[in-house]
Amino acid sequence: MTLTLTDVCYAWDDGNTALAGLSASVARRDKIVVLGANGSGKSTLLMLLNGLIFPTSGAIAYEGVPLSKSTLAAGTPFARRFRSECALLFQQPEAMLFNPSVSDEIAYGLRRLALPDEAERVAYWASTLGLGHLLDERPYRLSGGEKQKLALACVLALKPRLLLLDEPTANLDPMTVAWLADYLLDTSQTVIIATHNLSLAAELGARCWILSGGRLLFDGPTTRALADLSLLEAAGLAHRHRHRHGPRLHRHLHGHDWNP
Repeated sequence: MTLTLTDVCYAWDDGNTALAGLSASVARRDKIVVLGANGSGKSTLLMLLNGLIFPTSGAIAYEGVPLSKSTLAAGTPFARRFRSECALLFQQPEAMLFNPSVSDEIAYGLRRLALPDEAERVAYWASTLGLGHLLDERPYRLSGGEKQKLALACVLALKPRLLLLDEPTANLDPMTVAWLADYLLDTSQTVIIATHNLSLAAELGARCWILSGGRLLFDGPTTRALADLSLLEAAGLAHRHRHRHGPRLHRHLHGHDWNP
């Protein structure tokens, strides 16, 4: 599986630019962590990669085929293939949940794509994510953490080749976060993860993209990015403030949830 981005720009209808001149390539089994402050373009990038919106200029191609309104039109062979091979976890799980039960929610994508082993996949992922006792429950009645687990179950049940995750650890308990980190380490899927959690970034992916103002500031090893406090400061991921060391009050640069 290959994914290429060539000078990708995206502007919203109000004229605000979300991404500007972004070029990169993704190879099979890459694990990429996307870091950036609020408004840096992380969620917009994942929606572009999922073909939910399309570049204002530039191009994104999946195995050589451009992602466009025509290639992803409903009913086209490429659209069916792409939708079965690429899945996006939204930042807000409520945006994904609209079925009458937990069971129907996990099964929804499987049914839409006519994928095999529906019952087995629903049971497996519900059990794996601790939702087995909630299969008949209405999704809106779940806690925030349970909704996040359900949204994860929905995308993982599809077994996509390209897994796009927007803040996947939000609201998750530590045990589930540890399970997810292990899963992503072991999976053969290509994974692109947007996160604010710097302390987990190195565990979630060996490669890092850092966005700032819609531009790609860094593309390289995650550990190198996290060790560069000047880079993190430029991206709004580290900051300076006053604090005390014993009786001394002074000011210097901090990246609070990452210690290189």
